Formats: sequence, structure tokens, C-alpha cells
Amino acid sequence: MIEKITSVNGLVEEIAGATKEQSTGISEINTAITQLDGVTQQNAAMVEETTAAAQMLDTDANTLNGLTAVFSLTDGAGARFRRKDEADGDKGSIFAFPEGNLASAG
Repeated sequence: MIEKITSVNGLVEEIAGATKEQSTGISEINTAITQLDGVTQQNAAMVEETTAAAQMLDTDANTLNGLTAVFSLTDGAGARFRRKDEADGDKGSIFAFPEGNLASAG
């Protein structure tokens, strides 16, 4: 009978030790998950910032493209241009293009 009690006591001690190890492992996993959650939130914030910056860059590029679309070099010469409203008072177009050098891209 004492042998059985000793055996059961040994098994209970093994179970208690394994439970403690499992508890320590679960605690470490919990810490790792908390760290992963923090990094994930930081990444999500960076993605939002990058998306906003990319959208702003796209808008700026489209604006620049629109502003420069009126120019077209036809012969590679050192063409010059001036504001059309300064040239002849016409407000319909912003720039006056010297013939042979620049042409409207429209």
C-alpha cells in the first residue's frame, strides 16, 4: 500500500512539474503574442501613412502632368515661351507658344 501511495505521490509531483512548465510556456507565448500585436499595429499605421503619402504623390504627379501637358518640343531647339496673357491679353490659354519650337499638346 505504501508503494502505491509513493507511486501516486511521484505521479502527482510529475504532473505538478509539467503543469508549471506549461504555465511558463503559456506565459512566454502570451508575451510573444502581445509583442506581435504591437508590431502589427505599428505596421498598420505605417501602411496608412504610406498609402496617404502615395495618394498625395499621385495627386501631385497628376497635377504636374496636367501643368506640363501643354508643352511639346517639336525640334529640340532651345524653345522659349511666355505667359499668353502677358503676350496678347488672352485668358483662354496660359502660355503663348513660339511657332516651330513649342506646340500645344492638346
